[in-house]
Amino acid sequence: MIYFIQAGESGPIKIGASGNLRVRRKGLQTSHYSYLKIIGVMPGSEKEEHELQNRFIRHNIRGEWFNPDSEILDFIAKNSVQGKVNTVQKLPNGEYRIIFAQPIKAALDTFLFFGTHKLRLLSDKDEPKYLYGIVGKASVIEDFFQSVGVEEQALQEFKMALSD
Repeated sequence: MIYFIQAGESGPIKIGASGNLRVRRKGLQTSHYSYLKIIGVMPGSEKEEHELQNRFIRHNIRGEWFNPDSEILDFIAKNSVQGKVNTVQKLPNGEYRIIFAQPIKAALDTFLFFGTHKLRLLSDKDEPKYLYGIVGKASVIEDFFQSVGVEEQALQEFKMALSD
């Protein structure tokens, strides 16, 4: 997963990749004087992390830290999950992508269960332990949600996103 962590309210932004964001933020926090907050996450590997770092190289301060330029902040707002709600995106092929607000640690049987529902998973490519989201047709996602008994509110949020 690719993450964006900001130092303070308007400080530099770190663009990184990690399989366990909570542990990573905690490790960074121990050596940083400002409070570090996660301002966005998105699926991706170290390859995509490096592509983003190269994309924003003109805003680089040092290493993986970047000035909080509007170009970076706009990218984060448009392409990452922020806050504590799931993000639903309609794809050009008629499918939907749901990016979870929090990664879900998953066992092998979870991956098999999703496969039987004809859903594609967004997970770490190198070591698939965490699920970051799912992709599939609206009817398949809705059936899946009902079969696993997700909260009614989450199902309603998904249905509302379909009508947008």
